Amino acid sequence: TENRQKFLINFAYFTVIISLAYAALKYLLPMTAPFVIGFLIAYALKKPIRLLSRSLHLPKKLSAIVVVLLFYATVGLLLVMLGLRGLSLLAALVGLIPQMYEIHIYPFFAEVLNNLETVFAGMDVSLVTIMESLGDQFFETMGKMVSGLSVFLMSFASSTASALPGTVIKI
Repeated sequence: TENRQKFLINFAYFTVIISLAYAALKYLLPMTAPFVIGFLIAYALKKPIRLLSRSLHLPKKLSAIVVVLLFYATVGLLLVMLGLRGLSLLAALVGLIPQMYEIHIYPFFAEVLNNLETVFAGMDVSLVTIMESLGDQFFETMGKMVSGLSVFLMSFASSTASALPGTVIKI
């Protein structure tokens, strides 16, 4: 019974600790994250600021302004470059959609429709003609959908890429 009591007490302590940690991560972290990130950036830039101030004999405040501006310019440039790289990859993938349709999707559905036609061929000639017309309409609709999707995604990617530098400058 003493072991059970110890176990229950330890279990209760761990449950309380885990609950508090969960609540802190869920509710406090979003509110404190900007301050923590700012503190970490300031701490990381402390040595470069001191080094610049000592080596160029500049006031510490001026060195801090220069280093912080360089840091944020570098981070901003990296984010813009990553965003543009992601958009170019997206544009390349979107450009492959019609080719994927022609190589993979169209032959698959053509084979399925041919198999259905052979199944219905023994039943009635009118069913075969109906299946052929449905297949033609299906492929026409699919082609329009693929080209429309491709055009939409390309225009979205290009408009996003052109708006990205302006958004960064506004920030």
